[in-house]
Amino acid sequence: MSNIVIDTSEQGSEEWLKARLGLFTASKAGDLMKRQRNGQPYATRQAYITEIALARITGEGTEMFTSADMQEGIDRERTAALAYQFHTGNDTEQTGLWHNEIYGASPDDLIVGQNGGVEYKNPRATTHYQTLRTREIPEHYYWQILQNLLVTGRDFWDYVSFHPLFPPDAQLFIKRIERNSVIEDLDQLEHELAEANAEVEAQIEYVKNYRGQS
Repeated sequence: MSNIVIDTSEQGSEEWLKARLGLFTASKAGDLMKRQRNGQPYATRQAYITEIALARITGEGTEMFTSADMQEGIDRERTAALAYQFHTGNDTEQTGLWHNEIYGASPDDLIVGQNGGVEYKNPRATTHYQTLRTREIPEHYYWQILQNLLVTGRDFWDYVSFHPLFPPDAQLFIKRIERNSVIEDLDQLEHELAEANAEVEAQIEYVKNYRGQS
């Protein structure tokens, strides 16, 4: 982690979208890190790298698609925050986009008076149920949280899965990731971000040097 700056633009605003353009963001860290059973990356890795390269070349990002499920999750985020605050007694505050020239993260909340943060998820009932059964964080969200830790330098991060239609005692799931327990994965993530950025730079260089049909 180096040269981190904080952009305080409201998440979702034009200013926020501009600030994150061409960055590897925490919400898509899983696209870089997830592997198939044979250890090979999914096709989403290369597609994401090309997306970042094109954003840096053109100055334009891909349109952010928001499904009905995603919008419902966004709408319920502050309800999840209130449930988390009530259950834990922690006060939280919103923050901006933390980033350097390569990657960044827009944390949902930071915990007041503690060196930690919170990631809220309001998933489909099936995902929330599986989380309750396994008591594990879904892999894509796990890597998102690790990038939050990497970028902010915080000591821990709380993962929150919330579904208001479950019985009261099953609506809220909280699991904490301590920085000291995931050092190897943080190193792996930082290495992968550097490798992916090198691939982005190679794609940009190819376009810069392209001379058309011979």
